[in-house]
Amino acid sequence: MITAYSKNGWDPLKVVILGEFIPPDLLKQCLDYSKYEPVKSWLMKIAQETEEDLNNLQHILEQHGVQVIRPFNSDFRTEFEKAIWEIQYWNKPFSSLPIPLAARNDLLVYKDIVIGDKPTFSMQWLKNNLTNKVIYLDQTPLNQVHLPCIFRLNDTLVIGDEITNEEFELLVPMFPADTKFIKTSIPGHVDARMATVSDGLVIYAKSQVTETDLEETYPGWTKVYCDTYGFNVEKAERPNVPNYNNAITSLTNGRWNIEGFDGTDPAELVNMIDKEFTEYTGKAYETHFDVNMLTINPETSMTVGTDKDLIKRIEQHGHKMITVPFRHRWFFDQGLHCVTCDLVRDHG
Repeated sequence: MITAYSKNGWDPLKVVILGEFIPPDLLKQCLDYSKYEPVKSWLMKIAQETEEDLNNLQHILEQHGVQVIRPFNSDFRTEFEKAIWEIQYWNKPFSSLPIPLAARNDLLVYKDIVIGDKPTFSMQWLKNNLTNKVIYLDQTPLNQVHLPCIFRLNDTLVIGDEITNEEFELLVPMFPADTKFIKTSIPGHVDARMATVSDGLVIYAKSQVTETDLEETYPGWTKVYCDTYGFNVEKAERPNVPNYNNAITSLTNGRWNIEGFDGTDPAELVNMIDKEFTEYTGKAYETHFDVNMLTINPETSMTVGTDKDLIKRIEQHGHKMITVPFRHRWFFDQGLHCVTCDLVRDHG
């Protein structure tokens, strides 16, 4: 049994949950159906490369002494195998089955408080393997809330602007009585806008976080800025990737993309994915993937690593950055912090 505890994003990481996409062999069974022919090869590419990237992420974490838990493997396979029949013969869309890729969307650990957002494949694992009492939001008046809009900072919780006043009032009693709350104007998921990589060092997206929010939340901290969206940086850094800013980007208005797409009918692909797979994509144009990093300990963090200047600025402060590929973040709108959730950080 594991006792979950984590009060910030930089204490030494001991146990982490890692998300999953559809296993390629199961996806192949589901796509073996004529109407999916326009998307089959591209979705198989996404599934195979995402599995490779998640396995690589697990390997690097384990090299740094972190226990990686992938609770979705067995339960998810069982549930998805049941769903294949419904998808193929009852004409249900793929999006009817939630994919447990963004582990942090579904789970928040703050000190010894564990909050589960909605029923997912991880919930049964939590019941069976944690000593902590788990608060399930679907069993409270809140029902559901954007957990990545809550940012942990020792005895303080930073609250993003997507959490309404009504939701905030219902959330407060769930946390320790001595918790301090700072409500900010930071839009969307806070971890797509900033990262605290050590006590006193914060990385932030210059276009999304105001000076007022920074000074109120991190007085006296060293502040390192990211001044551009990752997409613009990647185009400049990777000129040899064919069609990186391709026809899909214009058809989706930048919501999602498939790296290296060179198909002949992007409109058919986009229409099918927006109809059948829309729950798996997001609004990638608003996410700073270089800021959405996972910190292993106060000296080391992991990043997708496309903004080389940002890495240099961080490493000037004695903090080592490890570049870890996550190729289809622009499809899923998920970064390294999104697909992980720290269960245990060593708090001394």
